[in-house]
Amino acid sequence: MPESPVLEVCCGDLASALAAVEGGAERIELCSALSLDGLTPSIGLLHELRTRFPDLKIHVLIRPREGNFVYSEEEVSMMERDIRAAIDAGATAIVSGALLPIGAPLPVGAPLPVDSPLPVDSPLPAGTPPPVGAPLPVGAPPPVGAPLPVGAPSPAGTPSPVDSPLPVDSPLPVGAVEFSSTGFSLDTPTTARLIQASGPLPFTFHRAFDLIADKATALQQLYSLGVRRILTSGGAPTAETGIPVLQQLVQQATQLSSSTAAQTSPLPHERGRGLLILPGGGVTSANARRILQETGATEIHGSCSERLSNGLRQTSTDEVRAVLKAISRSSFS
Repeated sequence: MPESPVLEVCCGDLASALAAVEGGAERIELCSALSLDGLTPSIGLLHELRTRFPDLKIHVLIRPREGNFVYSEEEVSMMERDIRAAIDAGATAIVSGALLPIGAPLPVGAPLPVDSPLPVDSPLPAGTPPPVGAPLPVGAPPPVGAPLPVGAPSPAGTPSPVDSPLPVDSPLPVGAVEFSSTGFSLDTPTTARLIQASGPLPFTFHRAFDLIADKATALQQLYSLGVRRILTSGGAPTAETGIPVLQQLVQQATQLSSSTAAQTSPLPHERGRGLLILPGGGVTSANARRILQETGATEIHGSCSERLSNGLRQTSTDEVRAVLKAISRSSFS
């Protein structure tokens, strides 16, 4: 590594941001409510930090609520306004993104992404099987492996479904709130709107990426949209346990970024400088160096936090210093 890797410190309040800067951080991701995995921070907090630290790189999270990353039209409009307000208050970059449940229809009037399933009621090309869950023509046999309609007799030789295990990747029961890493796809139209609202600022797609089933395809789509960074643990509980997938993602992003088109075309949102994979999740001074070495990433993301006596977590100046020391250029020699 010719230069020391970059540390991005995730800060959920003013005290954490001050500790990060004191520890030597030059870039932070600013949010609120880290106990909820981060929500949009207040404009007042952003103003305060920009006033105190004119040169600090502040990447602002735009996430309007806890829960999933599937947003209504009203929520998307609110996110666009939040992005513009953050830019006016001095944001250096925007961190956001949106998902769709696999099989969900796209918003009315939205263009279909490449390789997307056809909308309901669209005529299928000859020989094309219907999408999962689509109604079959009258009298047509169900596709191999498809669930039978309620009350339909099983074909000869088919075992009874009673007590049969659920198929892999089957949907959760109605009312379940647990998210599966195989249940979502990129909401390309909404993400494109958020990027457009960001104007010339770099855009990071946040850890909603870890819930996407086909990460390789999503990475290609995000690259095409002009995303600068993807924050991800590789779909694993932590970046350390996700090293094998992170390594593949870094390789794919590097190949895309070094292509002839990327080198010669004027591209928006810093894409001409390449798409970066930003490992995050459980990053500490004990594992940051290993994560960078084994994945080939050049940036890393962590809260560098400690638990306080009141039970809350807050960025630790000492841990920021320790991570920076662990990933310094000299440590890789």
